Amino acid sequence: MESAIDDLIAWMADERGLSQNYQISTRRSLDGFVTWIKNKRGAAECKSLNAIRTGELTAYLASEKQRGLASASLKLITIALKIFFRFLTSHGVLKQDPAKMLHAPRVSSRLPKILNKEEMNKLLSANLNARSLPAARPRDARTVLFLRVALE
Repeated sequence: MESAIDDLIAWMADERGLSQNYQISTRRSLDGFVTWIKNKRGAAECKSLNAIRTGELTAYLASEKQRGLASASLKLITIALKIFFRFLTSHGVLKQDPAKMLHAPRVSSRLPKILNKEEMNKLLSANLNARSLPAARPRDARTVLFLRVALE
């Protein structure tokens, strides 16, 4: 299974031109699945990729969710599994894609909490001297100046 992952990563780099960070993320996700399936089945029984079924993939994702992974992380893992098994199917290694029916979890998009006018005035009127703060970036000073002008 590891050599199939190596083939996928090489294909991602050479044929698709995907970034190194994306390749690392995909490998990490797939390595996690390989470790899980080896622990579940035993290393000797993990040689055949044809033996992997959709139920095992969903069981792995459920175990990762139970371990406390966020929806965004589960989505990345699901996408990596789908790409991997689609790659193997399209290259004739597998006859059927066990990840075809997997659905990536929805990631909620939360709006950032914004300060009301009273909270903003309190922040701007706070006694912020150079000794009480770590080295401030020039961008931070520009932001404070912008907020003062905007609230006046």
